Amino acid sequence: MSPRPGPFGDLGRLFPLAALIALSLAGAAEEARAQGGEPPRRDQEVLDDEIVDHGWLFTLKRPARSWQLIAEAEARRISPGALAAATSDHGIWMVVIVDQITATEPEAFARTLLEQMTVEDKSVEQFEPATIGGLPGVRFALSGKAGGVPVTFACSLVLREGHAYRLLRWTADPRLVDELGDLEGQLVVNSPDAPVPGRDPVLEDHDRLGVGWRVEGSVFESAAFGIRIEQSGWRLIAGPELAQMLPDAEVGLAFETPEAYITVMAERASGVERAGYEEGLRAGRAEGLGGAPIEEIEADVAGRKTMLALFQADVGLGEPYDYVHAVVWHGDVVVQVLGWWRSAVRKEAMPSALEQLGRIELLEEAKRAEIEAALLAADDPQDAVGAEHAIRGGSYRDYVHDLTWNAPATGFWRLSGGQQARARNPAASLFIQEPRRGLLGMVIAERVPGLSPEQLHAHALQGMLPPEHPAHEAEPRLVVDGETERRSSWVDVDVEGLALRYLVATFARGDRRVQFLIWGMPGNVAASRKVAEEMAAGLELSGEDLLPTEAEPRRVRDDRLGFELSIPDEAPGWTMRVSTPAPIQATGSVIEGRLDPTRGFVLLVVCTEAPNQQAFDAIINKMLIGNFRRRLGVVPAGDPKPAEVGGLAGTHQRLVTPDAPGGAVDVFVTRRDNTLFGLLVFDEKGTGPDAKAVASWLKILDWKRDGSEKRFY
Repeated sequence: MSPRPGPFGDLGRLFPLAALIALSLAGAAEEARAQGGEPPRRDQEVLDDEIVDHGWLFTLKRPARSWQLIAEAEARRISPGALAAATSDHGIWMVVIVDQITATEPEAFARTLLEQMTVEDKSVEQFEPATIGGLPGVRFALSGKAGGVPVTFACSLVLREGHAYRLLRWTADPRLVDELGDLEGQLVVNSPDAPVPGRDPVLEDHDRLGVGWRVEGSVFESAAFGIRIEQSGWRLIAGPELAQMLPDAEVGLAFETPEAYITVMAERASGVERAGYEEGLRAGRAEGLGGAPIEEIEADVAGRKTMLALFQADVGLGEPYDYVHAVVWHGDVVVQVLGWWRSAVRKEAMPSALEQLGRIELLEEAKRAEIEAALLAADDPQDAVGAEHAIRGGSYRDYVHDLTWNAPATGFWRLSGGQQARARNPAASLFIQEPRRGLLGMVIAERVPGLSPEQLHAHALQGMLPPEHPAHEAEPRLVVDGETERRSSWVDVDVEGLALRYLVATFARGDRRVQFLIWGMPGNVAASRKVAEEMAAGLELSGEDLLPTEAEPRRVRDDRLGFELSIPDEAPGWTMRVSTPAPIQATGSVIEGRLDPTRGFVLLVVCTEAPNQQAFDAIINKMLIGNFRRRLGVVPAGDPKPAEVGGLAGTHQRLVTPDAPGGAVDVFVTRRDNTLFGLLVFDEKGTGPDAKAVASWLKILDWKRDGSEKRFY
């Protein structure tokens, strides 16, 4: 299923969802029993060559043995809303998504999906009505960039009463684009004339760690805002899946039958006049949803009695949707809850949603502080790269503008670079949030010859303030650090009735010009003014080129992905080279080493912001083991065993060639947060080298909060 928050006004934009008719499961069971039989199966069955979903009535067939099938829990981490997935060993992915809708025109629904796909430089290359598997549908294809990587997508969509079934395929390899169309038949809609029973969600049961929050077992806890939710019936949504659904939410909940969603948003609002601020939030929500609520209900939200506003809105899907919105306070933190579902299922969805709203907990300060201490003691979990930047350990590096930013020593610093930053502002290189303090920041970096440092600062102020604003007459603070000039001014700005305080900092070195805007509500800034100034001081324009990769015949150091591979002097005869395929250059690297044509190694490094073990296993099988399995016929000599890889805990598995005694392939795998390291050492004739010795040449690197290097060896 795929969440669609609908019109969010000040807090977001429309994203794809599904919310529609779902039969009462109790009613379906009663009907089956009345006919003398048992209720139909509603589980998902993973077989050797197919996934059969008895609840949503579809089958995803494995195209070939070189493909790996992926069940719902892991598929959803590849693509939010996915119920099943598959990936090939040559670079194609596909997912199945079932949307509950009443639309009878597949073209209109498909166009809505196309509009809402968050792909940069989007180009629609195919859109045609079609009959697929005997059902009315649409085929469409588009290309664009996802995370800076050129990607081609193909989608086949069909309608059955009350549901839309999508098979979405994609590849980053232009040589494989033609294969996307050939995969349409891998999705089979079962019993197309039968009612769809649906089923309960697959609840999350794995621990997760984010900046300022954690999930342990089935419990979400936010140290940034003091929010706790224990998963019960509704599935927890956090991390990358939530970010794609609604970037400003702290946590979400999803129910599948009937389909319903709840998001919890929070922000620090120190010093505001609460009644007026709350009234503004409620009015903004009403405006975003097209008018006044149709009803107000007294409800228990997080242990507080408050008024829950019920709206009904048209989101362009041929039927109305319900939205419920409430505001509660937790100290200086204002918490908003927003829920939505199809209006036709209000009778079933509303009671369950109200129960979930009452289960939200707002923690006492002592408990929140305990969680905060535990999270701050752990390493920063952010680990993201793009073609031109890297984020790790609270630090950001821009390899185009030779710029670094290091977060202040303490705090929950949530950083977004590349496409995610541009989603906030098309000119942004970096977007920063510190939710505990209520501070935000944005970096805009350019190379602008001929613009003086004074003109740059004036330009930054003029972009925010009316000409008569007194800040234009104030002398900005000037700091000269070597060849870098930094000017800064504090200004107060009214944005649509909301008072904000900005620190406008500008930096100039050579032809590089940087605007760094740091802001928050005046009360938030007053409490953390020193931290805001530390934010500005954390930006540095390097006097040297920041190199993402340094490559020599016997040494490769990759600063962007965080590793070094160096062949020691006592291993003569070896050479290596960077051979990264174009489709993964923005987020990965491939290094090949050779002693001779039959002996060598391949190192694969890939960073993904939504890691899951099955996807990593598929990458290893596709890009490392698959080629040797086909060429040499290697088979596992045993299960993977624990091993140190690059200084981190990992695994080692040996594969052997049964028809050519002595030949072997050794695979070493480890992870650093979101980055996968896979090292394959091959010896086709059994004459050496020692695989563990080769593995010791890899050193994995990380950054400390101050931007200095931290090695794991």
